[in-house]
Amino acid sequence: MGPTLQPDAILHGGKVAFIAGLDNSPALKAEMIVANGKTPMSLISKSELADASTAIEAAGFKTTEFQISESRDPPPAAVVHTITGTVTVTRKDGKTKIYAAGHGSKWPAELDRNLKTGVFGRP
Repeated sequence: MGPTLQPDAILHGGKVAFIAGLDNSPALKAEMIVANGKTPMSLISKSELADASTAIEAAGFKTTEFQISESRDPPPAAVVHTITGTVTVTRKDGKTKIYAAGHGSKWPAELDRNLKTGVFGRP
């Protein structure tokens, strides 16, 4: 059984998770992000989510200002395949950026760069 839904983790539509502003470590924050209230998101790894949370806070924002969602690409006909898709990061004011996700992606680093260059505005 996956992690249970905690009060600080908010789900919307069963697929979108909000990073809730917790006073705990980024690793624990990553544990709080769940899909469908039952299992961890499969496209976004816990370490990527922790990196995203750290980047948001290091840029002076609050994690509660952001929504992170994943969208998986349909699997190819091959039996063995890499999970790919996109990660959408949206600030509450509506500023949105979509990143390629999956094995070998660098979306947390791209998010960090975008936060520092003002793509999501200023804290």
